[in-house]
Formats: sequence, structure tokens, C-alpha cells
Amino acid sequence: MKINYYNLLLLSIGIVFLISSCKKKETTPTYSDPDTSLDIHWSSTFESAKSVNGPVYAIAVNGSDVFVGGTFTMAGTITTSFISKWDTLQKKWFSLSSGVNDGSNVKAIAVDGQYVYIGGAFSKIGGVTATNIARWDTVSKTFSTLGTGVNGPVSSIAVNGGIIYVGGSFVTAGGITVNNVAKYDTTTTNWTSLGGGINGSVSSLAFRGNGLYVGGYFITAGDVAANNVGRWYGNSWTGLGNASANGVTGGTVMGVTTNGTEVYVGGNFSNAGGKPADLVAQWTGSGWASMPSSGDGLGGDGFSSCVNAITMYGTSVYVGGSIVAAGNVKTNNIAKWDGGWFVLGSGASDGAVRALSSNGTDLWVGGDFKTMGGKQSCYIAHWK
Repeated sequence: MKINYYNLLLLSIGIVFLISSCKKKETTPTYSDPDTSLDIHWSSTFESAKSVNGPVYAIAVNGSDVFVGGTFTMAGTITTSFISKWDTLQKKWFSLSSGVNDGSNVKAIAVDGQYVYIGGAFSKIGGVTATNIARWDTVSKTFSTLGTGVNGPVSSIAVNGGIIYVGGSFVTAGGITVNNVAKYDTTTTNWTSLGGGINGSVSSLAFRGNGLYVGGYFITAGDVAANNVGRWYGNSWTGLGNASANGVTGGTVMGVTTNGTEVYVGGNFSNAGGKPADLVAQWTGSGWASMPSSGDGLGGDGFSSCVNAITMYGTSVYVGGSIVAAGNVKTNNIAKWDGGWFVLGSGASDGAVRALSSNGTDLWVGGDFKTMGGKQSCYIAHWK
């Protein structure tokens, strides 16, 4: 019997939740061992007493501040609830008011100047009633709402020119129908639909110039065919590629990033633009390119093979997820692409990577792991 790569729960209101997002690798090749001398780049800061006590799903860096979201209730020695801040200069944790008071997680964070936008599944944060999205003011140290919020979980937030773009699994935003993606104008305080939205769940948002690239599990954006990834530009949607070369297939998109020229997507898909692609692919602006020029691309065994997060760090593309190989080398759930695949020492040996963020000089990693680069590093790690 052929493996079904998706387990989906379809609700009567039309929201699609992705329950399982990993695919089966049919064969198990032989890989060489990683270069563990690179483990020197992994910080030993986050041993258990100095780290958070539960999985990390979102990270955003702003100068010396690292904002972290997930399902934890402690950060170092302070009590918190799903959201906290690590100060890299003072090397200590700070709470954001009382954190999430009523909810189950924080899965999206974006920073815009003095404001930090936080999304997930919650109805109250810092004592403020806020439906699945809120704003933290780093100056006044208070939370505020974005209108009446959105009526379902938020998975991704992107900011461009004072406009807040939000993706997830929801039907309405500010009381209007938007379908899984919407924008909020901080000047007018109004929510707006993006051309009728997306017909499935949205996992990731990223800007290249003024074009918003949207990844998730869907087949149309507005009334345009778009296989799991599409672009919103101006006032209209476009797919990435035409006919059989449109988007990615054989899986879903979990992460999107860009270097300003190319767009990179990661997930659990097997084809991009009608050509084989192992979990990651590059959109050049005119077509799709796979990324296996060194060895066999990315890989995994059983149901373990998927990319959960992708980001740029310097000139390289970094990916994290449930991955056992990069090219022909063993890796533990994290790797980088720079014309070929390279591993980051011994990686996360005991859990998946769920979040990646960089300020250009350092890479921050979150997930389910408790060991990174051979060192104790509970749920969060730092590569430098």
C-alpha cells in the first residue's frame, strides 16, 4: 500500500490543519560521518538551568534581543508562559509581562522597530484579550491588540512598510472573511483580505522586495492556481511557474526565505516545477531549480524526512527539521546550502529543529532537542 504523505483534518468551516508533514524515504543510502570539529561553533550557554523548559517554535532577533516563543513555562529561573526574551549582552532571560494567559502556544514572532508581533493559538496575553495575535511594545512593556484579531491559529507573521501580514489557519480577521492570510494596517488599524486569500493553511511568509511569498498546503491563491506556494504583489496573486511547472508537489511547504534575488522553500515535497526536489527548492524568478548539486540533497528515514524551517545566514541557506543527511553526509536535523550541502557539526542529535533566525552575524535555533553540537542545549541553541 502506498504511503499517504498527509494526514489532514478538514473542518466544516473550511479550515485545513496539517496534522502530519513528513514523508517517507523509500531507501536508506550510506552516508559518511559529519565533521564534529565544527561543534566548536555551537554555544554552551543553554544548558538546562539557563534555557527554557519546553519546545521552541518561533525566534526573532532584534539587535541584542532574541525573542523566543513556544510551549515553555520557564526561561532560566523566571516563570513565563510561551514567550520570553534572551538578552545577549546581559546573558539573561526576561519575561514579556505575564505571557500567554489563555492559550496553547506561540508559533510566530516578527519585529518592527519597537514593536514585536506575536502569533499562535491564544485568547489572552499579558492580561489583554487578544485573539491569536498581539503586539508587544518594547518601550512601554505592554501588550495591545490588532483589532479583534483572527479566528484561528497563526503560523507566520511578516512586516513590510508598517503593514503586518499574517498567515495561518483562519477564516476571518477583524470580522471580515480573509481565508488563511490577511494584512493589518497599523495606521488605519484595519484588516484587509489579500484577493480572497488562500484555499488551505499557510505555514510561512517572506518578502522579496514588495512581493509577498506565501507557503503552505493549498492549490489556489485567490482564483489563481498555486501549488503550495504563491506570490502576492500589488493587488493580485500569481503562481510560481506555469501548468505542470507550477509550485511544488508531493508535499507541503513549511518555510520560505529569500536573499533578495532568489526565493527558497522547504517542506516535505518531492517535486518543484515538475522536477525532482528533495525537501528544498529554489525559485529564480523565472523557474524552479533543485538543490542537490552535492550528493543527494536532503534525506531522512521512515516518516522523519521534512524541513520545518529555512532562513538566510550570510550568503548561505540554512534548513532545520527532521533530516538525517545533507548531500552524502550524516546530519542531525540541521544543514546549510552554499552551492552544495554542508553540515553544522553533529547538530541536534535528540530532537527536531522547528525554528531558525539570524541577525546576520549569529544563527539562533529552536526546536524539540536537548543536545546541539554535542553540548546540552535545551530547546534553543546558538551557532556563531
